Amino acid sequence: MKKPTTYFALLLLVALFASCKDGETYAEQKNKERKAIDAFIQRDIVVRDEDGTVVCNVGKVNPISEEQFLNQDSTTDLSKNEYVLFSNSGIYMQIVRKGVGEKLSRAKRRASSAASWSSTFWATASSSATMSIIGTRVPTS
Repeated sequence: MKKPTTYFALLLLVALFASCKDGETYAEQKNKERKAIDAFIQRDIVVRDEDGTVVCNVGKVNPISEEQFLNQDSTTDLSKNEYVLFSNSGIYMQIVRKGVGEKLSRAKRRASSAASWSSTFWATASSSATMSIIGTRVPTS
């Protein structure tokens, strides 16, 4: 009768060690991603194609808070390469051209937010703003 118990214990031991992995955890991957985005933002970025032609010059990003963004009439200063960091989502966004017309009402924002995300808030009734989004950073809090 010892053999089935011994085999079961051996199988359990093998399963225990087989389930342990030395790979990165999800938290470690998110931390690595956050550091990569922060490093990208701190550099002067120039994207070139295979011929060396400049495709996009991002430059050094100057992040601003949502409060400063609202104080600037929901715009970013392109000459300073400002990007607003939305703390609830970790998204960096630059408003290249503000939309025209009236801002969407709270009811329309809520209705459209089910199908979209927070940038809908900055859209206008007649046209949406032109923006560029760098990437996301998971909030640390």
